[in-house]
Amino acid sequence: MTVTGHNLASTSSTAGGQTDPKKYPTIVMHTKFEGPNGSTAGTGDHLTAIVVDVVIENKTSNRTFVFPKREAALVITKNGAAFDTLTTSGEGFVMPPGGKMNAHYKRFFTSDGNYKWITKTWYYQKG
Repeated sequence: MTVTGHNLASTSSTAGGQTDPKKYPTIVMHTKFEGPNGSTAGTGDHLTAIVVDVVIENKTSNRTFVFPKREAALVITKNGAAFDTLTTSGEGFVMPPGGKMNAHYKRFFTSDGNYKWITKTWYYQKG
């Protein structure tokens, strides 16, 4: 996402790390570009925030994963440098096949630049 003059100048999305959903949890992010009063901002519109909803899901049929913490981090860079990290928190849990973890983030923007974000989480396969 590029912000120029406090307006949404451009957006793009690229797939992050590709994992095999038959072997590992999947991570899907949905981003809303928000304008004044919670409206949806499009290219050229004033941008106040991004709202990112993340779903981490175990689509395997036979693997269970342990999440030591209920933690998902939204890592944001600005102009290629670290900018901000928003993190969920909670007790660890076990995610069986079909299990999900959701995260919701809202980050306000007050300066121009080129921004990118990814979601990270930590887990291991239950032995």
